[in-house]
Amino acid sequence: MKIDKETLLKNQFWIVLGGAGLLILGSIVVLFLGAGPRASSAQAGYKDFETKLKNQKDFKNSSFVKPWNERKDEFSGRKDKVWADA
Repeated sequence: MKIDKETLLKNQFWIVLGGAGLLILGSIVVLFLGAGPRASSAQAGYKDFETKLKNQKDFKNSSFVKPWNERKDEFSGRKDKVWADA
């Protein structure tokens, strides 16, 4: 088969269609083979983080509660005053 300028111009549509098909097929292969390991490692990290968050049931400790207990009277007095005015 002789490939010259006239043949390329005559069959330009089919040549571009074949090239586009190869590019689409290549991109699908790269998509499925390239993203799988990264997605599975990200999913495993997410599952670990989710279980760690579910295991934290009571995050309040003495350093968290101490400042609230010191100002408890001030907050209660202000709340009672507002409720009385209402």
